[in-house]
Amino acid sequence: MNRRRTIVVLGVLAWCTGVARDVPADDIDFNRDVRPILSEFCFACHGPDKQARKGDLRLDTEAGLTRSGILVAGQPAKSKLVQRIESDDPEQRMPPPEHKKRPNADQRRVLAEWVRAGARWERHWAFVTPERPPVPADAGQAAWARTPIDFFVARGLSHRDLQPNQAAGRPTLARRVALHLTGLPPSPRMLAAFLADKRPGAYERLVDRLLASPAAAEHRTRFWLDAARYGDTHGMHLDNYREIWPYRDWVIRAFAANMPFDQFVIEQVAGDLLPRATLDQRVATGFGRCNVSTAEGGLIPEEMNVRYMVDRVETVSTVFMGLTARCAGCHDHKYDPLKQRDFYRLAAFFNNTTQPPNDGNQKDAPPVAVLPSAEHEAEWTMLQGLRRTLLAEKGRRPDAEVRAWWELADRRSLEVVSSAGQMFSDPLRRPPGSKGGWPEGVRAARAHPGGDRGVRFGDGAGGLTRQLPGLDTDQAISISFWLRTPEKLVSTTVLEHRHTGKDKKTSGWRITSNPRGTLSFELSDARGASVKGLLPGDQALAPAAWQHVCVRYSGGRSNSSISMLVDGQVRRLRNSNEQLIEATALHDGPLVIGGSLPTGGISDVRIWSRWLSNDEARLLASEFRLRDLAANRAAWDALRDGDRDLVADWHGSVADRSQQLVSAALGRTETRRDYIYARSITTLVMQERSDRTPRAWVLERGEYDQRREQVKPGVPEMFAGLEAGVPADRLALARWLVDRRHPLTARVTVNRLWQSVFGVGLVKTTEDFGVMGERPRHPRLLDWLAVEFIESGWDVRHVLKLMVNSAAYRQDSRVSHSKWTADPDNRLMSRGPRHRLDAEVLRDQALAVGGLLQRRVGGPGVRPYQPKGVWKDVAFAGSNTREYTADSGEALYRRTLYTFWKRTSPPPAMATFDAPTREQCTVRRERTNTPLQALVLMNDPQYVEAARGLAEQAVRLGGPDSKRARWMFRRALSRNASDADVEQLVAASKVFRGQFAADPEAAQKLLGVGASPKPDDLDAIECASWTMVANLLMNRDDFLNVE
Repeated sequence: MNRRRTIVVLGVLAWCTGVARDVPADDIDFNRDVRPILSEFCFACHGPDKQARKGDLRLDTEAGLTRSGILVAGQPAKSKLVQRIESDDPEQRMPPPEHKKRPNADQRRVLAEWVRAGARWERHWAFVTPERPPVPADAGQAAWARTPIDFFVARGLSHRDLQPNQAAGRPTLARRVALHLTGLPPSPRMLAAFLADKRPGAYERLVDRLLASPAAAEHRTRFWLDAARYGDTHGMHLDNYREIWPYRDWVIRAFAANMPFDQFVIEQVAGDLLPRATLDQRVATGFGRCNVSTAEGGLIPEEMNVRYMVDRVETVSTVFMGLTARCAGCHDHKYDPLKQRDFYRLAAFFNNTTQPPNDGNQKDAPPVAVLPSAEHEAEWTMLQGLRRTLLAEKGRRPDAEVRAWWELADRRSLEVVSSAGQMFSDPLRRPPGSKGGWPEGVRAARAHPGGDRGVRFGDGAGGLTRQLPGLDTDQAISISFWLRTPEKLVSTTVLEHRHTGKDKKTSGWRITSNPRGTLSFELSDARGASVKGLLPGDQALAPAAWQHVCVRYSGGRSNSSISMLVDGQVRRLRNSNEQLIEATALHDGPLVIGGSLPTGGISDVRIWSRWLSNDEARLLASEFRLRDLAANRAAWDALRDGDRDLVADWHGSVADRSQQLVSAALGRTETRRDYIYARSITTLVMQERSDRTPRAWVLERGEYDQRREQVKPGVPEMFAGLEAGVPADRLALARWLVDRRHPLTARVTVNRLWQSVFGVGLVKTTEDFGVMGERPRHPRLLDWLAVEFIESGWDVRHVLKLMVNSAAYRQDSRVSHSKWTADPDNRLMSRGPRHRLDAEVLRDQALAVGGLLQRRVGGPGVRPYQPKGVWKDVAFAGSNTREYTADSGEALYRRTLYTFWKRTSPPPAMATFDAPTREQCTVRRERTNTPLQALVLMNDPQYVEAARGLAEQAVRLGGPDSKRARWMFRRALSRNASDADVEQLVAASKVFRGQFAADPEAAQKLLGVGASPKPDDLDAIECASWTMVANLLMNRDDFLNVE
């Protein structure tokens, strides 16, 4: 059957040209040719916005467009859509005349021919699994093309009658590719070797060397950290330091090893859930822990849990799928087929973590992975294995033995916890018939949970004093007591055992509380150095109530060696900074009970020189319940399950010798574990809860307290589902993201790689591949690259090599007037890429050409120069990132990738050049051009010092000014200077020389900028003059741009 072919003119809709072209009617593509017309002219009144919708007619959905009766497939004359758009009647025409916009004749013909061809609806292009398109036939550029990319580019250029530029000069190309692949200019040695290599393939060999360099891995990581919203602080409230830089170093190692991208994704999203997950795979999950968090006193836990969950959905959706999924958090997505229920099904994957809602302002807010030093690595591994064995043994419950003990033993006189290691015990109860009373201001407590016991203190009452032997700071101590919080909101001293020596240094320990009910334990060594554990506001004790408290110190000589339990439950402490103390002996002396506890009360103070287990602390909190059961001789079968558990723990503590030995061994491992932990690097990781299955609730308007339907983990209905037969957890989600059938992950990733070297993605809206995002200028090229990426084994380097080895990339970046008119933004690649360098690359380039750059890879964040007071202006009192102190030595000159990132105050020089705050993920930076940027480049100490470094090298060369000028130009721009360039630089040096000769003090002041040593062996006026020349050179347009 012959198919009728009608030639139509596609005006501004041409898929790669943006102007009219001839296309057969049966080649009309709905997504490419029709949807953009409907979007521009129809969706405002007949689209997803229910409030703005007219006539209850939707043209943005298949049902609304093809089943509403406005189309008659094959018959445009009978289709109301075509009739109304073609009509000249003001009452009938759509859009109405008052909208002052109407499809042009070519666009109206497209709609008519689409209807004539059958009005076939297509899913949005990005939601269809990519298939590899054929590489276009020779478009007259076979000799020009170097990779398949070029044939796609050439086809687009031919539709506009454009020709590619000639290849860029070798020096220009070397600088361009070095900056794009490593973020650094080529070293003089590398540049010289490349220029001297006249063999075929010299450029390709340069690319291979660059990609294999550590600098290339660092540069890829720099892009990824924006996407991962990496920061060195928590981001909210105090914005304290968080230790997560090992995750950043994991990313560097992954790129250095060219880890397959599917593995890269899986390990970051769900490395902890992999079978036999390695430490590295757990570290990789720091991707999920880069979210902003808080320890604000008034936070609502569920609100924070929802916030963290939503952040992870938004990040994963943006980074891997290019979706604006957050729009579906409050309602169905207005443009994309993403339902609100889909959003919360995705959220369920991330709603099962052990991360607490309050980060405690700690650097190591749990869960964390521990990276011990080489000195302690073997012992740490041994301890972890030993503790697993001991905990398994401790979990063994000999039910028959426990039952027999309960039914036969006389338990009424037994302690509830083994007395082994007990060094003090006082119930603070006067025996019946005893003479004497309590000191003035102290009275017997009433309404105590244990009956007649304990004391209450009046206003101004002094404390009770008892003798207590001292311990060493490397010994464990456990302190148990019942505390009645005061009626008054006052600061108190609950227990104190301290000694002040002749040197005025105070050693010992004390337990205090503040008016908000927060409790703290502080232990000081003989030097006066202290470790402290603080119960934060959201964990505070209940007001005016009796509560059991158990404070434990393992002997690990650190903040993290301290823990607290309240009423038998472990409470999270706030340890914002890890402090360490020495192993020193503490003095014997008085224990002061209630030294300052007005209107408060205390009872049953017990102290052990060992670590009490959680079970033992729970027994102490349940002591009175156990004694009631024992006194009443309750039958075993009559006990509730919870009571049987308590009895089993009681038996294990006081009657089971094997359990006592296990507890003692566990206590010893606590001491060493905490000692090593405090002296190790930690990093935030993901960890799944084991006490429930993942779930979430659809939230009305996204409000955390407006739960509606409960949902299980799942993926959006518009995509193929998870692999059958596997648990619906983060691991299943990660594998789904890199499934060959997934339509987005490969496309989104290669688009970002393209953006990183060409300056703008094939889809400009890198963050939005949905209906409202830009359609790719080269859709077939994008799909070809996506499939090539997958079939190459998700090889990032392979794709980058295809891009930078292409003839399209190697073109000269200069633009003619005709090309500027036809392709102003270079979306057709009619010339080589040219764009301003990002903030990090600008600084690293300056350090490199100034001879200052330090190339050590990895490690904690560093603090280069920045203006005074910037952190303090935004910080709360008590924040450990309130004061900024610049580093010294080589840390000042590390790559900008390693700069410490405070989220509430990002490095100001970087923010000036459009670096994000990283409070949320960013996959596309803006590029602005502001006067402030020029001020930074001319005046920031880092740039001035780099200019001085470049000038010093030039001055040391000796010879005439022209020699210095030529050397300096080549070092800065990787190419030879023209005679005009040399003349300008020499003339500038003479002007500056005259100025500094008239003001030698200004020369000395200029040479004093920065921490690197002043060149005292060089003429100050000469050095200062050439520093200013270098500063001018480093402010040139061709230094600030890659071209």
